[in-house]
Amino acid sequence: MSDAKPLLVETGRGFSLYWRERWLYSRYDPLRNPLAAVRGCTLREQTLYLIPSPCLCHGIEELLSLLPASSAVLCVETMEELMAVAIVQSVDLRSRFPKLKLIRTDIPAKVVQYARSLGSFHRIVTLRLSQGWSLDTDLYAAIERVLNEDMATQFRNRITLARMGRLWVKNLISNVAGIPWDAVLRFPETIDKPIIVCGAGPSLDSAITFLRSVARDCHIMACDTACGALAQAGIIVDSVVCLEGQIHNIPDFLPLNRKKTVLFADISAHPASFRAVEGKKVLVSSQWLPSSLPADKDTLSDQTLLGRLANSGMPVRPVPPLGSVGVLALHLAGQLASRDIFVTGLDFSFPPGRTHCSGSPVAIGEYRKQTRLYRNGIRWAVSHREGVYKLEPGMGGPVLCDPALAMYAGLARNEIITLVKGKPQLRFHDLRQGQGFSLPLEAVSYETAAKIVASSAADRAKTAGRQRVSAEPKRNSDNDYRKMARDFLQAEFASIGRLRQELKNGKDRECLRAQLKRLEYLFAHFPDSERVLSLEQDALNRVAAEVAYWQHRFEIALEINAG
Repeated sequence: MSDAKPLLVETGRGFSLYWRERWLYSRYDPLRNPLAAVRGCTLREQTLYLIPSPCLCHGIEELLSLLPASSAVLCVETMEELMAVAIVQSVDLRSRFPKLKLIRTDIPAKVVQYARSLGSFHRIVTLRLSQGWSLDTDLYAAIERVLNEDMATQFRNRITLARMGRLWVKNLISNVAGIPWDAVLRFPETIDKPIIVCGAGPSLDSAITFLRSVARDCHIMACDTACGALAQAGIIVDSVVCLEGQIHNIPDFLPLNRKKTVLFADISAHPASFRAVEGKKVLVSSQWLPSSLPADKDTLSDQTLLGRLANSGMPVRPVPPLGSVGVLALHLAGQLASRDIFVTGLDFSFPPGRTHCSGSPVAIGEYRKQTRLYRNGIRWAVSHREGVYKLEPGMGGPVLCDPALAMYAGLARNEIITLVKGKPQLRFHDLRQGQGFSLPLEAVSYETAAKIVASSAADRAKTAGRQRVSAEPKRNSDNDYRKMARDFLQAEFASIGRLRQELKNGKDRECLRAQLKRLEYLFAHFPDSERVLSLEQDALNRVAAEVAYWQHRFEIALEINAG
């Protein structure tokens, strides 16, 4: 038989397919195995059924006819020859079943976009109805992996939003109303010195001597947990990055002893963070609302709270929802650096009994508890808790990690790759000296790093007479920003008032749905938030209670702003 293209073969019990010296269905009864797979599968609500290499689409019609309304079928083909067959065989199915999507791609990440377009699902089930998947097993395995990783990320985000969403909105309103706007800068265009990003992992300890030696010629950007440890070592950082919405991180800033430094803070961080750090403030806004990230990342819609904040004129820079202060610091450094970025203390792992660097609040707290019978009890307990595992040497081991740290390490890896793609001149250097989770960084010794810093200083000295972009850009007056803040708060307060009236009247359901979409932050933290836009009465009753609460919060915020 010819192997130039897939060959349809009539078996007497339906068509089979032969290609690359392989039967992709049975040569005797091609329908038997696909139908058995469908009938043996328990069909469930809110499930995405992934069919790798659908070929002749045997069994798919039976699957679609039994499919729950909240579920969908995604057929993925990686080879053009087999895709040509599947397109012809699925024409009728695709016209009759809107929950069926057929795509061809050899890029696993693109499959995620198509899966999301089919709806929101609780699980993914793979059904192999042909042997086409065996021609490209690695790629199909990668597709399954990225789909499951994306679903896991969505669930984590949903849980985090349910737990933290209300607090983030509360902090945002309080900060917009009461932040010292005279100390706020617009986001800098660039920092012309090499940037050293410092986390609070154990690898920071070995970098202290190096940091002291290059502090004058580098911009040291510390995560909040690391700034105190550096201050106690005699290193005053140039900037601190803060993301935490709860008050837990305030002890991180105490060793600064009110020394001035630039604070890069999320607008939803705890208000006390802005008072605890003396110096200028640069505001960012993580786009954590589900609908706040548009397809065009250069524009943010006024249909979301975070979009309206970004378009208000206030100096608040939108950033992706990165979840980890260390990953946020990497993102900010990538936006600001002209070339060299050094990384230390971002380990996303730890040796047994030593989760943080010396001088961090965790280390200090454990030191104060020490007795003859107690040594680092909490940190040893963390080292042996459920879910902790040992990294292999190729991944940065031998050290310990857990699922949360591994997730943040994955985010850091993706962020570095994305930054380098956007700015190919960036060079990320690893100062962790072999410690920590493996990241796409160029490992350098402290001696080599010192030479890079010295070379950069020499280049800056040569161009000292030329005009350089300042790290502290020109800003509007305090009154300008305060007025923008007041206008923003008043507009939100008025919108909530209109929604309250619409909830009472309840006549125009489309108008009500439109207002709810615009004020998504009122219910985004509901575990069943999708029921609000379905206008189910019990969900609307809960929204009405939220409306009363947030009206009061905005009244307080407007009073603070006026004062």
